[in-house]
Amino acid sequence: MPNNRPWYNWAMETDILFLLGRILFGGLFVFNGLNHFFRRGAVTGYAASKDVPQADLAVKISGLMILAGGLGVVLGAYVNFAVLLLVIFLLLVSLKVHNFWAIADPTQRVLE
Repeated sequence: MPNNRPWYNWAMETDILFLLGRILFGGLFVFNGLNHFFRRGAVTGYAASKDVPQADLAVKISGLMILAGGLGVVLGAYVNFAVLLLVIFLLLVSLKVHNFWAIADPTQRVLE
């Protein structure tokens, strides 16, 4: 922001934007964590189709990870631990489930 009003404190606006960003970013993971439980059958089936061992248990654990991580980000509680949960989840899921680089069919690769 241009500083054409040196007497004005921009801290409130940046705090509001930071909170909005936390809600949007963390809320995405909260929504998907709840989705892991509300649609567990479909998510488990998808995980099993990707050869995830013990797909039902993996879906429950990953759902808890992203739900706890998302809530931590939204609420600003234990943020370092919350982000660590999200990073671990994203790394493991990206490598095992959403590995588009291993798909030969271009149409399937785009869908992944």
